Amino acid sequence: MKKAGTYIPDFVIDDKIIVEVKVKPILIQEDKKQFWYYLRGSYYRLGFLVNFGTKKLEIVRGICDLARTETPRLSA
Repeated sequence: MKKAGTYIPDFVIDDKIIVEVKVKPILIQEDKKQFWYYLRGSYYRLGFLVNFGTKKLEIVRGICDLARTETPRLSA
C-alpha cells in the first residue's frame, strides 16, 4: 500500500474520537468509504461523520474494530 499523504482530522475529541465535517446536499457512499478509510488508517477507533448541508443534520457513527476490519460498522 502506498502512502497518499497525511491525514488530519477536522476535530479530535478527548484524543479518542475523530469528527469529520461535510457540507453537502447529500452524503454519498464515497464520503462514507473515505470516512471509514480515515478511521481505519488512524489510531482512533471511534468517529463521527457529520453533514451540515441538509435541513436535517446527518450523523454517521463509525467504529473500527480491528478484529473485524473487512466490514465497516457504520450507522446513521
